[in-house]
Amino acid sequence: MEWGILIGVLFIFFLFFVGIPVFVAIGFGSMLILILTGSTHLFPNLGQCAFEGLNAFTFLAIPLYILTGDIISRTGVTDALLDLASSLIGSI
Repeated sequence: MEWGILIGVLFIFFLFFVGIPVFVAIGFGSMLILILTGSTHLFPNLGQCAFEGLNAFTFLAIPLYILTGDIISRTGVTDALLDLASSLIGSI
């Protein structure tokens, strides 16, 4: 294991211990690892790579799934579904 990676991981755990939020600790730790290992040529394309990784059609399913669950919960459909399931298999 390279020393840069080890120092970066220890830095992430130190930030966790201090109470820094997880996303900030991982972000700073990752930047430190990139700097210590000499991979700074990735910095100019970092935003583009992150956007292309998240720009997938399947990631649209996550917020729509949450929205559907919220709508079903607020309209009372969940109570009807639970009553149906209880009447069908409640005796088992």
